[in-house]
Amino acid sequence: MNLFAKRKTPQEQLRENNRALQRTMRELDRERQRLENEQVKITNDIRRMAKQNQMETVKIMAKDLVRTRTYITKLVKMRASIQAISLNMQTLKSTAQMSDSMKQVARTLTQMNKQMNLPALQKTLREFEKESSKMEMKQEMISDAMDDVFDQEGDDEATEGVVQQVLDELGIELSDGLHGLPTMAGTIGGPEGANNRGEAMPVPAGADPAASAETDELEARLRNLKR
Repeated sequence: MNLFAKRKTPQEQLRENNRALQRTMRELDRERQRLENEQVKITNDIRRMAKQNQMETVKIMAKDLVRTRTYITKLVKMRASIQAISLNMQTLKSTAQMSDSMKQVARTLTQMNKQMNLPALQKTLREFEKESSKMEMKQEMISDAMDDVFDQEGDDEATEGVVQQVLDELGIELSDGLHGLPTMAGTIGGPEGANNRGEAMPVPAGADPAASAETDELEARLRNLKR
């Protein structure tokens, strides 16, 4: 025995044993085929000798035929046993491979568990939850501020609309009130009147000075409102 020879692994030993069993089964198959051929030959010889009425020879050949059939049966049983052993070895090989795979998986899980810092992970999750809450609060504040701005702009527009409507109504009433007054160049209603220049309208001859002063005051208020 060589003490310095490389020691074979269980997988290598299993592979060699499996090859040896396969070789043995092939040899048994060849032997069984030879015995079956011999059985056919003996059967034919027995028939021929029986036709020749050589009964002593027939008895001897009959014993050989029975012995051959017995050997064939034993070979079949032996081959079946060897095949069962081969299947068991294949099962052992599969079990060994599965065991190696489980060892590798267990080793990988162990390394992952060592690398995973559970307190740090919990801290990270808490910080993430905290920052998410802050972000949601900021978004709500921004949304509220934008809603306030938009609402204020809407109020301003509505206010301007009301003021414009009042001014339009005042302009219509003032025009109706001044419709019966006499006009001249440079007065209300004229294209170059004092109303367009912002100057006081001169009092025409025969007109009431108090009425003219009231008209000037209304025009001044109207101009101030439209500015």
